[in-house]
Amino acid sequence: MTARKPRVLVIGAGSIGHRHLRCFLATGRAEVAFVEPAARQREEVARCNPAASAFESLEQAVASQSFDAAVIATPAPLHVPQAML
Repeated sequence: MTARKPRVLVIGAGSIGHRHLRCFLATGRAEVAFVEPAARQREEVARCNPAASAFESLEQAVASQSFDAAVIATPAPLHVPQAML
């Protein structure tokens, strides 16, 4: 029986978030999704990383599935509210 890969959500797909996303995907050891509210940025990151699921909002991502871990790569004032969701 093959173990399920952990599901990781990267919140924010700016330069730091995109780097985390690429690194998780490069390992092949996790299912990766990301949240990016800016449509143009979300589409570009999704185009570069077709193995990752893309979401417009954190609420949308959380409602779609459960995640084992999250990387919060948004501006610092958003970290605590996003971690509490």
